[in-house]
Amino acid sequence: MPDALKLANDLDTVLAKPFHQLGVQGARQIVDLMRPRDHTPVHSVENFSVTGRHGDIPIRLYRPTSHSDLPAIIYFHGGGWTLGTLDGVDECCRKLANDSSCAVVSVDYRRAPENKFPLPHDDCYEAVLWVRDHGSDKGLDGNTIAVAGDSAGGNLAIGVCLRARDENGPQIRLQALAYPAFDVPSEYPSFREYSDGPVLTAQDCTWFLDNYLSGPDDLDNPYAIPAAAETLAGLPSALVITAEVDPLRDSAEQYVDRLTADGVVAELHRYPGVFHSFFTEVGTLTAADEAVSEMAHLIGKTLLQ
Repeated sequence: MPDALKLANDLDTVLAKPFHQLGVQGARQIVDLMRPRDHTPVHSVENFSVTGRHGDIPIRLYRPTSHSDLPAIIYFHGGGWTLGTLDGVDECCRKLANDSSCAVVSVDYRRAPENKFPLPHDDCYEAVLWVRDHGSDKGLDGNTIAVAGDSAGGNLAIGVCLRARDENGPQIRLQALAYPAFDVPSEYPSFREYSDGPVLTAQDCTWFLDNYLSGPDDLDNPYAIPAAAETLAGLPSALVITAEVDPLRDSAEQYVDRLTADGVVAELHRYPGVFHSFFTEVGTLTAADEAVSEMAHLIGKTLLQ
């Protein structure tokens, strides 16, 4: 895809070094410079915080209409648990809200390595609990929820679904994920095939995972590495979007195979000719606009029926 190739070349210019060589602060500065600056209109955007066990959790709420009792899409941004902000997924969340006719609750969870597992996971789960228990205070239907996320955010969304199942927690109707980090990616062919990126390299993947995990025991914790779960039965139905040129591709697609084997309805859509991080390039990449619309329409169909 010509626009994806041009963007990959542009990003290679901006990213003079891979993320793991830039270090945490250097990588965060670069990612902040790369975030979209346009703001597609939505009915309203509100910033506030909710209280979690580790402190306040910043939230950005997007409402496509003034209607009350709006279904909620709870969105977790990507960035290897280390990078990423609410601003970085702002355009994505605006389009999700407009195209789905649902509210979007974007969660600014604590980032690694300052806050290792389980803190980011706890923040995300507690944000979902807040929507269920207190969402009506903001005009949300706390009983009609989907979770969504890209990359590390997809990993966090899966972990939330597993915990909600295990603890008889909030009833999540759908998980909508872009190239989620389901397993340790080094076990899969795409990790080797696309080890040099673009954007995300194999060494970046390992660095991000090391930033997130507290120690080797976390590899066996399904809330950190969902592939460690004995069964995925009982999880919500899923849409998984992947990018053809992505070291995480095969791990993410394995999630669909595992869900299907365990009796969960799961749909996979691999977008050709695009790379990791494409999903949030709304307004820049045609494939991103198509993928976000695809996700939004399925969520709207699921939550509004």
